Amino acid sequence: MILNQVIGLLAIGLAPLAVSVESFPITGVPVEDGTAVPARKNINDLYSQGIHGLPYIEWNGGGELQTTAGWRGYCPHGENLFLPWHRAYILAFEQVLVEEAKYIAATYPPKYRVQYMEAAEQLRSPYWDWSANSNIPPCTVPMEAVVNVPDGPNLKNITIDNPLHSFRYPEKARNGEFGEFPDLSTTERCPSPYEYPESANRRLAQWKLKQDTYDIFTYSANFEEFANTHENATTLEQMHNAIHWDAGCAGQFLKAELSAFDPLLLLTNSNRSMLHHTHVDRLWAYWQFANEDHTTFTNHYYGESRYSTRRYTLIKPSSPLEPFYDGLLAYWTPNKISSIRGLGYTYEPLHYWNTSVAQLEANTAHFINTMYSDSAQQQKRRAPAEAKPRYFARLELDRAQVERPCAVRVFINGTAAGKLVVMQLPETGILRGIVAVDQEMQAAFAATSPSNGLVSSVEPLIEMDIMKPNGAIIPLSKVPSLKLTLEEVSVTPAESDIEFPTPGERKTHAVGLRDRHGDDHPRRVL
Repeated sequence: MILNQVIGLLAIGLAPLAVSVESFPITGVPVEDGTAVPARKNINDLYSQGIHGLPYIEWNGGGELQTTAGWRGYCPHGENLFLPWHRAYILAFEQVLVEEAKYIAATYPPKYRVQYMEAAEQLRSPYWDWSANSNIPPCTVPMEAVVNVPDGPNLKNITIDNPLHSFRYPEKARNGEFGEFPDLSTTERCPSPYEYPESANRRLAQWKLKQDTYDIFTYSANFEEFANTHENATTLEQMHNAIHWDAGCAGQFLKAELSAFDPLLLLTNSNRSMLHHTHVDRLWAYWQFANEDHTTFTNHYYGESRYSTRRYTLIKPSSPLEPFYDGLLAYWTPNKISSIRGLGYTYEPLHYWNTSVAQLEANTAHFINTMYSDSAQQQKRRAPAEAKPRYFARLELDRAQVERPCAVRVFINGTAAGKLVVMQLPETGILRGIVAVDQEMQAAFAATSPSNGLVSSVEPLIEMDIMKPNGAIIPLSKVPSLKLTLEEVSVTPAESDIEFPTPGERKTHAVGLRDRHGDDHPRRVL
């Protein structure tokens, strides 16, 4: 039980759901005790929001407002609670999804009812695998959808507003019945002059999401390096931020208080399911089965503000994930939710109920290598293992020194090499991240004679800028905390498809900051 009670307000504008096996061909995975653990499916294979941000009200008996300054939603970002809290969040909506689907399926004609009830029982939150294919899911584009509904003893097709296209904010919310709320009629993606999905697809294609996904499994030494943007690594949250920046062309999907209402995050009209965050949870699940000793965080730290939690509260693996309760009416905690075992869902190929820990680790590594490593990497496994250099740009800044959200961009020899998104939240603290710049560095070496492969030889070709969502530029001189370090890592390829490459010696070079739009003289940051 995720929600203490099913709250009508959770829906904020409930709309009917037409369930069909054809629309949601989700197959269950049998387990030894005769029950089923359905697998969450890729949304591209398939043909409550308020808990996250607005409205800022108490949910589910989750405690009174404890902060008047800072973030007043429940969701945490930029800290270790990010992944555990959002797993509980997905489960809460999945609970509502299945119960509502069962209720509706029970209204179908007798000759179809068993089929629809089985589909409802197996229904789980679909995901958008932007790691493998960054294009916007086609099902989110049409304004209308055709569904099957009961028609006496038979079924008929009707056309409805596509719940994956947009969400209409209900008049009651806009009129202030649920407290503070913007006067917006609907969610909006890629406002003019952009076009959806074409503009979003072009923007998303500029990211190296497939490579970054593979890198978080290769270079992360622990949960913190895998998960959060306060670590000096390529992280899952860093990729999560990239989707928020470009999937809606820096529109409402970028705003923490409103992003949960966009169907890209979840199918919002009836709290149907999550697309973006379910994939984030999926990657965390793979990490956990590939790294049984580092499934979640083990340290204590002082957290950021949330609705019922004051800033600088001591956060532990046993801290409550408000406002989500388990079946015993005790709060879920990071420890309780650190494994998907027993949570009623899985992802292929994680058959954890009848597979050993060692075999799960091997199966997961094989799956990640098959899905996300490039063909060149796969070819190297057939050859003798020889270490090769890889290149990364390490970025660091104090969030309080920039207008958020924004994106820190790195250019090498005039080519956009990568960027790091600074989200609206958290409001303070040091943001760290890494972007892969292999191709851009190799091109710079070729353009610099003689370079001898020395990172320092291409430093004059490296520029940066900081861009706001509207395209305005923040001068680097306004951000004294900004640092850029180039890193060369010697990497030994994996010898089999159940292993990952092994990073070895690291060499770093601090880079003087050259503003792409300003002072030609670099600012050296020590």
